[in-house]
Amino acid sequence: MDSVRATLSPEFVSAGDRLVRHLFDVGLQLGVLRVVFDCETAPLDAAVITEVISGLVCDLDLIVRDAGLAMFALSDERARVAGGGGR
Repeated sequence: MDSVRATLSPEFVSAGDRLVRHLFDVGLQLGVLRVVFDCETAPLDAAVITEVISGLVCDLDLIVRDAGLAMFALSDERARVAGGGGR
């Protein structure tokens, strides 16, 4: 894995790492939301639901941004290599 990372640009690795972290965060938040909706003994708390969904939307926005940055870094790296500016 380290040999693969060494061939990728630092920008791509950084964006990819952020992407994975944000996906993990969304998974955790979806777990919280599932608990809120699956709870049969307590009424649904609109404030909690709003807060969790708001957090999910923000994290999904970050995921889209990070995916775009990762793809930009990867395509930029490929263009440098193709143009003879590779390492």
